Amino acid sequence: SIVDGQHRRGGCVLEWEENNDFLPEIPVILYFGLTFVEEAELFNIVNVTQRKLPKALIETTRGDITEAEDAGYAQQIRRIAFSLCRDSDSVWGPVNNVEQINMTGVRDPNRPVTYEGLRRSTANMFPPTLLSRLSSIDEGIPLKYAKRFWKGVREACTEAWSGHPSTREETDPITGDSRSVKIQYRIKDLVGVASLAKLGRDVITSDLESKAPGKLEDLTGRLVEVDWEKRPDNPWMATQAGFAGQKDLYEMLHSLVYNDRRPGEAVNLTHSQIA
Repeated sequence: SIVDGQHRRGGCVLEWEENNDFLPEIPVILYFGLTFVEEAELFNIVNVTQRKLPKALIETTRGDITEAEDAGYAQQIRRIAFSLCRDSDSVWGPVNNVEQINMTGVRDPNRPVTYEGLRRSTANMFPPTLLSRLSSIDEGIPLKYAKRFWKGVREACTEAWSGHPSTREETDPITGDSRSVKIQYRIKDLVGVASLAKLGRDVITSDLESKAPGKLEDLTGRLVEVDWEKRPDNPWMATQAGFAGQKDLYEMLHSLVYNDRRPGEAVNLTHSQIA
């Protein structure tokens, strides 16, 4: 008996009846010696415990197969995000053949950045107007800019990006004993990636409009002042997590890069600036 998959079998039979050349390979799992009750229980397990397909798998199918020839905005963003994940010259690319980007969507402490988070962040970096402007110059320019920007971020924030040092020694205030404390960084959390990507939109625009070479590298280099460590007393990390905290952290990063202002610093404007 067919415990699960009757509709798929029926579709295959119908297609074969209309076209005898239709002979696909169909994966199945065979169980032997099940009682009627055990078959029913297997049906329940299959249908109750199944999970939704990962968003990344759906996006991969769209990007590589069903919408591969599409030239629309969504597909252009997918291509950039996929290239960032896959290309060896991308700082988000595989390391020792191991993907840095979490393509499953399931929580993974070692890979906090999901493909969906990177795709949405890439859309923040390239709104339709900017993407169209860059693509009109050369279709490959948006990806080149994305790679340059993220490379600049990595070089400016080396320790946070690499996660090293991963621990530091602290003295227990009560016992006086030295203890090893794990350091956690927020640069690769969704709020960090999303905020940086939004800043990337401004930095790329500045580079595009600047007559000075290396403007992008100059601006991203100023991120060296950011403290990405997750600590309760760290003003840089006082924002909410996820996309909810993107606005506040983005504004802080923008103030640093364009106004050389750190969190909590007073704004002293001259009369000419006010005018």
